[in-house]
Amino acid sequence: MGGYVAASADIIDFIRSFAPGFIFTSSANPSIAAASIKAIEIAKESENLREDIRENSNLIREGLRDLEIPHLDNDSHIIPIHVEDPRLCKEAANVLIEEHGIYIQPVFYPTVPKGDERFRVTITPKHQAEDIKRFLSSLDKVWTKLSLRRESVDAQNLEIKFREFIDL
Repeated sequence: MGGYVAASADIIDFIRSFAPGFIFTSSANPSIAAASIKAIEIAKESENLREDIRENSNLIREGLRDLEIPHLDNDSHIIPIHVEDPRLCKEAANVLIEEHGIYIQPVFYPTVPKGDERFRVTITPKHQAEDIKRFLSSLDKVWTKLSLRRESVDAQNLEIKFREFIDL
């Protein structure tokens, strides 16, 4: 959140009018700031919560790899699952809630580039292994029902290497 631009009045006006980061950004209200500070304090004192998040994240990533569901294989507890089509992303989200009772927010342009539509999965230490298995099973059923693209582990490794190359 936040940022600073030093530029002419015309450029600043252009940024205010067209920059998605500016249009969709607002300051945090005090209660959210206070809750965030408290959450950080709790996380600093609780190694088991961090371990549980890591274990749960690893379970999801392992399951996604086994099911060949395309995702960004990162070290974060936030795992992007790639759908890459706005209509299918919305339809998949609807099937997940209507048929499986799982709510997941689809992410569309301008939050992500067009053609990079995805689900943003955030795991918590409160999720249990059974929750994760049910989630993965539901995703597998939705991917099959809608004939969504699957990818092999080799393709995922190639994507990771490509992203690392770009970051050089």
